Amino acid sequence: MKPKLEKFKKAGISIYIAFIAMGTFTSCESEEIMEPDNIDQEALIPEEEILSKTAVTNYGNIRFDPPDRALETRADVEEIFNTKSYNWEKTPGLVSIQEYSPGKGRLVIKIPEEVGEGVKASVDIEDWSGYQIYYDVRFQSGFDFSKGGKLGFGFRIGRGVTGGKCLDATENNRGGSFRVMWRGDGDGDAPNYLFPYIYHKNMLCDPDRNKVFGGELINTNRYPIEANKAYRIRLTIKTNSHENATDGLGRMEVSEDYGRNYTTVWESNSMRWSGNKSTAERKIRQLYFSCFRGGSSSPWSGSKGDQNIYFDNLKWYRQ
Repeated sequence: MKPKLEKFKKAGISIYIAFIAMGTFTSCESEEIMEPDNIDQEALIPEEEILSKTAVTNYGNIRFDPPDRALETRADVEEIFNTKSYNWEKTPGLVSIQEYSPGKGRLVIKIPEEVGEGVKASVDIEDWSGYQIYYDVRFQSGFDFSKGGKLGFGFRIGRGVTGGKCLDATENNRGGSFRVMWRGDGDGDAPNYLFPYIYHKNMLCDPDRNKVFGGELINTNRYPIEANKAYRIRLTIKTNSHENATDGLGRMEVSEDYGRNYTTVWESNSMRWSGNKSTAERKIRQLYFSCFRGGSSSPWSGSKGDQNIYFDNLKWYRQ
């Protein structure tokens, strides 16, 4: 049974790689999987690193299985993802893979209770105009959702605008980004939910501040969530065909049965992800992993100390 979706107007690795291969995939079918005031306080990856790649990956299917091992270094991440990574080494002690049943592991992200603390990192993928990604996520039992935060894997388009740098998307044509956030009311009285968090050419922006944060989508939906329950998030993206076209695609879906059935949370076939004249500058260039409490004031902080968010069954492929 699909959960009820409510409308809202505005939203403020122990590691074993089951399979990684180079190739081109166009099918969107899900394979059978074993079950197992919003301030973005993140530093942009240096431009020269975004533009120069040492490896590319256009397909990946990763299950984070035993033996247990910390994910402390850039080399660890690049071995797993078979491509270049950025900023994972800046998060010591927050990332690991842990066995939860014999032979089964998952990626564990430790989220400190302080606002803005967590993991913000990227891995290269082949520059391409369209991708789909999915992954499973579970918040630990009793998770303190507070006011919300960034969640899991998404995409960086062009230079990958984030961090409230609205004018970089709307006027400087440096690209955009597509991720997911969780939100709560901070005291546990209102339902917690997921929603799409994006930067794009046609987003609303206050030129006096250059700070309008992603997620200001109108007439989108809230997907209700709870702690200690598995959700599969699937994101699909296609960039616009030229700088003035509004023919890009963005879609966010959520499943509670490991991809057998999805509920569409948001979909648009009229996205202008980037206004850059260069085709290369409008392509999707990186997977972007964000997992941290995402605000600037105390209501965004937690109150229960370090808490865990679990990820598994990561798959991405180009469209």
